[in-house]
Amino acid sequence: MRNAQATRTSENTRQDIPLSFAVMDIAKTEGKSLRQLADMAAMHLLLDLSQEAESVASPDSILTLFGATSDTAALPKRMSVMDKSMLTGTYKFRNNALKAGQQRGMIAKEIKEAEEKAIAADGSR
Repeated sequence: MRNAQATRTSENTRQDIPLSFAVMDIAKTEGKSLRQLADMAAMHLLLDLSQEAESVASPDSILTLFGATSDTAALPKRMSVMDKSMLTGTYKFRNNALKAGQQRGMIAKEIKEAEEKAIAADGSR
């Protein structure tokens, strides 16, 4: 264990991901790009999502890639700002030894900053 620090705000352990893999039904991947599939796999493998994640995700989230819609034009082309912010907030620090409340706060901060940047970019066009 490297950088062990016993404090009230951090834990002495890390949760590393030693191995991850994704299994996809090839019949359901037709019409989807490699980028879409990679983004979807990254979200599931790196965030430990629940089975209900797709049903509660916003319509622009890559998590809706295998949703009920048959209109491929309506499917997200890549991760949304929210998706990227969730990943950034989860893995921003060198070690992953944050408590759940701290990690939720970091994710919320990343989402807020990404939304503010998106609003500023839209306003400058």
